[in-house]
Amino acid sequence: MDRKRQKSNEGKDIMSNLPEQIISQILSCLPIRDAVRTSVLSKTWIGRWTCVTKLELDDHIFYRGKKKTGKQHFIDFVNRSLLLTESSSVQSLILVIFNKYDPSVVNTWMANILGRRVKKLDLRLDHDLNLSALSSHHLFMKNEYYIEELVLNMSRCEIRIPTPPSYGYFLFINLKFLDLSGIIFTYHLKDVRLSCPVLKELETKNCYWLKLKCVTFEVPLLERFSVEHGSSKAVSGEESLNNFAAMIKICSSRLTEFTWGGYMLEDLVFGDPSSAKGATANIILRRPKNVTLQETQIRISRLFKQFTQVKCLNLVGTQVLAECKVSLTTLPWMKMLTHLELDLVNGETLLGLLHMSPVIKTLEFKGISMFEKEILNSAAVPKCLVSTVEVVKFGRIHGSEHELCLAKFIVENALVLKRMSFSYYGWQRESKAIEDFKEKLFTFKKGFKCAIIDFHHAGYY
Repeated sequence: MDRKRQKSNEGKDIMSNLPEQIISQILSCLPIRDAVRTSVLSKTWIGRWTCVTKLELDDHIFYRGKKKTGKQHFIDFVNRSLLLTESSSVQSLILVIFNKYDPSVVNTWMANILGRRVKKLDLRLDHDLNLSALSSHHLFMKNEYYIEELVLNMSRCEIRIPTPPSYGYFLFINLKFLDLSGIIFTYHLKDVRLSCPVLKELETKNCYWLKLKCVTFEVPLLERFSVEHGSSKAVSGEESLNNFAAMIKICSSRLTEFTWGGYMLEDLVFGDPSSAKGATANIILRRPKNVTLQETQIRISRLFKQFTQVKCLNLVGTQVLAECKVSLTTLPWMKMLTHLELDLVNGETLLGLLHMSPVIKTLEFKGISMFEKEILNSAAVPKCLVSTVEVVKFGRIHGSEHELCLAKFIVENALVLKRMSFSYYGWQRESKAIEDFKEKLFTFKKGFKCAIIDFHHAGYY
């Protein structure tokens, strides 16, 4: 029976008889160029690729082996794809541009794409562009009920925010993931509000909001967000740092992790002081060159006040605290902080942070910079070191005297310590400095009831 059925099916076009929805899904799994090529199979396949649900346009593919003709070939292909594909069928659209094109051509593509009302939109551009008024309008006004995932990864893109709707804010009712990079937003009003009622992840990198007093994200379900400024070079020299938004306000009640990093160009403010309760905070401190010490001190103080209820803190750039002479005694208490991770830190800053964090259980630092031994001898022992610290990790030590001094201080005062570990570079495995460090520490340890102490190498330098 099977042989007869197989013989009767010979020569039949089984694929063409599949339901249109299945054919569309199959074609959507193919690179768009391969989907277009199915038109040569038969007359019934001509134009079927125009019903794909996913459209990916990447100019890098078109330049392989075609340096002279690749640019025009890509322009023609994008124009044809956007003209022929059905807007109602495309649910996911990706545009990746590595090479430079006429801005008017790119803006024509942008306006077409942003006006399609797709669910997933990923636009990546590797050169400067000022988004047209029409494209900006489509971005803010035509996607409020449709877009679910939005990625705008630009080199330097200026977007002029249009006038908001009559209710006064921009709404993206189904947006769950937002990733913005390399964008300069300008606005004719002092405040802008973005309401994203189901947004769960927000990432911005090197994005600037010019001439604004406050940017408010109303995101009640937000779980993770990251705002990073690698530099301010994306903004022309004519723009003063005073033109950056004074404040970024996050209104959420479900935060689990957030990153605030780089040059402190704005203030971070939580709509609800308890927003960061129990969350993990990753803070990266850098000081803009043309911001005064006093202003930096004020910004750091205001920043720390926003995450007094975090559970874990990873602080990078502790040297900024020392450089700006921030008085650690004036910073707020971290009453719920149980895990503190620091980069290269000096003794004075470390003790100050420990004094303001009374319930730390795990302490980890990447390295200890030079400090005077007298600091430890004269300083009061932090409460957490005596009563709550259970694990201490020294990252990549060199076997120096000040590292040994701090290790001894911890052994002597950490009464509930369970484990202390030290890592060092692989090339230091037979280092005399490391061997002397071990011998002195273990000799000192004998006089105390102490936890387990272990050493291990952490790769190569």
